[in-house]
Order: sequence, then structure tokens, then C-alpha cells
Amino acid sequence: MIPVGEGREGRFLIVFLLQYLTFSGFLAYHEIVAVPTDAITTMLAILVGMAAIGFVSAINTVAIVEGIDMLAERYLKRRYQTGKEEGRAEGREEGREEGIEIGLEKANLEWYAWNQRRMDAEQAGEAFDEPPPFQKNGQ
Repeated sequence: MIPVGEGREGRFLIVFLLQYLTFSGFLAYHEIVAVPTDAITTMLAILVGMAAIGFVSAINTVAIVEGIDMLAERYLKRRYQTGKEEGRAEGREEGREEGIEIGLEKANLEWYAWNQRRMDAEQAGEAFDEPPPFQKNGQ
């Protein structure tokens, strides 16, 4: 059985069928038009050729489907996991800064909402015993 990675069966089938049918068509055309023999000899030559085409198409298809995925995976690992390309450190720093900005914005909104509830309770003359946001977050 030919090993095919998980989720690649559809690509394998499409690539295999494209190769197999294309080369079988070329073989049939060649045997019928270019080689003048009787019908049985032609048919046997086509069948033998199609068996070989099936074997070669299967091997080519594994190389194409698995090879492309392997090369893409290696490229992406090298590009994103080593962190040695130019601009990678700046990208991390930008991401860190953006995360800090988002965190500060979220914290400010929490404090604003808490303070608004506190002022509303004070205006209404009610007791306000809700802890401030930093105590809610377990800090």
C-alpha cells in the first residue's frame, strides 16, 4: 500500500487520475495510430502499458503530493520557528507592543466601568462593596 498523509487522499486521487488518464490516452493513441498491428496485439500492448503507467503514476503522485507538503512544512518551520530571518525580531516586538496596548485598553475599560458603578452607587446613596478590578483578577 502506498503511504499517503492524513487528509491528502483527495489530492492524491486527483493527481493520480490526471496522470494516469493523460498518459493512458497518449499510450492508446500511440499504439493505435503509430504502431500498425492487429487489434489483439494493440490491445495487449495498451493493457501492458497501462499497468506500467499505473505504477509510475502512483509513485509520481506520492512524490508530488507528499513532496510538496514536505517542502512547504520545512520552509514554514525554518521561516517561523527559528526566528533568525530579518524582521522577525521586529515582528515579535510589534506583536508584544500591540498585545500591551490591547491589554491596557481592556484594563482601562474595566476600571472605567468599575468607577462608573461606584459613582452611580455613591450618587444613589447605596453602599458599594465591589472590589476594584485588580482584586477581581487575583492580583
